[in-house]
Amino acid sequence: KSEPVTHISMAFDKAISRVVQDSGIEKFWERISFSKLCFSGGSPNGFSWLVRIMRQNSQFSGTAQTSLQFFQDEIIPLARRFDVLAKEGEKDTMVRKQQAVEFWSLFPSFCVFPRDVVTSLPKLAPVLVRAMKDRRYPQLLIHI
Repeated sequence: KSEPVTHISMAFDKAISRVVQDSGIEKFWERISFSKLCFSGGSPNGFSWLVRIMRQNSQFSGTAQTSLQFFQDEIIPLARRFDVLAKEGEKDTMVRKQQAVEFWSLFPSFCVFPRDVVTSLPKLAPVLVRAMKDRRYPQLLIHI
């Protein structure tokens, strides 16, 4: 990368980081329609890099409460879509598997101040157990 491009990229990452810090993952996710963004045009595109920024900056969101139900309704289905793509034997199988893991890596961010732990955890628990037992994704044990 040339220096100006790197500088612009870093400034853009900082700006996005600040938005995530100020609004939290859920509001940011909804504002940019992230689930749709990832599959605009019907196939996965390069927007999954935003997951890294969301994960890194969620810890700075102050007391922004999260929702385990949001994680289950929005993030897990997206991880599953990437898993399905990985299973379909596309040339990017390892990339798709890594992207699925990246979505799961957001889970700890949703465990800090969950406003719905009493109502959502009973429904989410079996999904978490299945994910932890999935031999194709041993790295999920780190995130869950």
